[in-house]
Amino acid sequence: MKQLANYVNCDDYLKGAQKIFEQQNLSHHWRYIHGTSGDGISYRKNQQHFDDIELIPSMLQGGEAIELSTQLLDKAIACPLILAPIAYQQLAHSGGELASFQAAQAQDVGFCLSTLSTFDMESVASLAEGPQSTRIFQLYMQADNKVNLDLVSRAKEAGYSAIMITIDAPINGLRYHEARDQFSLPREIVAQNLVPYQGSFTSGLGHNNDIDSLMLQAPTWQQVAALIEQISLPVILKGVINVDDAYRAREIGAQGIVVSNHGGRVLDGVPSSISQLAKMRDALGPDYTILFDSGIRRGSDIYKALALGANAVLIGRPLMHGLAVAGALGVAHTLRLLKDELKLTMALMGNVNIASISSRQVLTPWHRES
Repeated sequence: MKQLANYVNCDDYLKGAQKIFEQQNLSHHWRYIHGTSGDGISYRKNQQHFDDIELIPSMLQGGEAIELSTQLLDKAIACPLILAPIAYQQLAHSGGELASFQAAQAQDVGFCLSTLSTFDMESVASLAEGPQSTRIFQLYMQADNKVNLDLVSRAKEAGYSAIMITIDAPINGLRYHEARDQFSLPREIVAQNLVPYQGSFTSGLGHNNDIDSLMLQAPTWQQVAALIEQISLPVILKGVINVDDAYRAREIGAQGIVVSNHGGRVLDGVPSSISQLAKMRDALGPDYTILFDSGIRRGSDIYKALALGANAVLIGRPLMHGLAVAGALGVAHTLRLLKDELKLTMALMGNVNIASISSRQVLTPWHRES
């Protein structure tokens, strides 16, 4: 990774990726990848609220090597990081999801593949180096439930160990940058998993009658519950920001949730994901699986999310930044930086393993432990 020596954190990769897109006259692709919904209020809150959390270290706790291994859905994982299910990764690099999956394996990090991936789930899974790698398939529910069941069946056959159903994006958010750019995907960028069904994921940005039509096809709790009953793999619901929805997810049989506001890309003005995390853990108890995304940019951010109740975190935009800069190598280096930063934070905080991280070691302005 010598050629990446000047990239020392996620912010360097963000700036490097933006420069590359601009040099290639693809600024409209950059705005699509990095853009937000509305005025970016929730996106900025995701960042700011991480900064607002203070760390309270415990001193003289050394004497052991730092261990990142932990448990997820009753299985051992090497570290509490998972690459998020980012759509259309070939917009950033020709290697797309193949490159990001290889990077995840190289760094012993979990991987979640989007329904809207530019390589199909079978092609990605064919690169697996062993059954031990954590592979999750993310599902955007389609109007035809036969398609949903077939996608799940294909994922299971290909070796994916869980299904993550995204529930917070029945339609796209209000994205001014896409409207100004009149953005549309290049012809060669295709959601390969949906090709056998001649399906597509249609933007909800448009006139009211378009939104009304899309909402008539949007999934309901009843439909999600019925689908879960037909799936033999563990199911995680992604996009939970409301405690009532968290309770309902557990009631209908979901084995986990992702506390997420979709990185500020769907509904602007919702709370930051991190401000809701501790509420979810308090509500669901210590044993329920809770993942987290939206705003992770540093190892200390990962630490804060773990302290406030996450079992693991999803890495979203930094994946695309690393991919744009150097393909698989860039993603692997980004993950290595985050893991090293997490280890350093743990060492300075007095934690030798993930299980020892406690909510008592962080102070937040919105949730204070007594």
